[in-house]
Amino acid sequence: MAKVRPYHTVEPELAPERNVYHDQDNCPYGLRIEPEHLRLGEAGRPKCLECERLDRR
Repeated sequence: MAKVRPYHTVEPELAPERNVYHDQDNCPYGLRIEPEHLRLGEAGRPKCLECERLDRR
């Protein structure tokens, strides 16, 4: 697991709690983002809870 530059999806998410940014290379939610929907940056979103959990490992 490694920190990476923050990234997010531009594809509308089904649940509002998924409207987050990621910064871990092995986040299972971040890995589901299709390449054409991936954008760099936080986009003013909160950090993914799974990425936060991975930070604490």
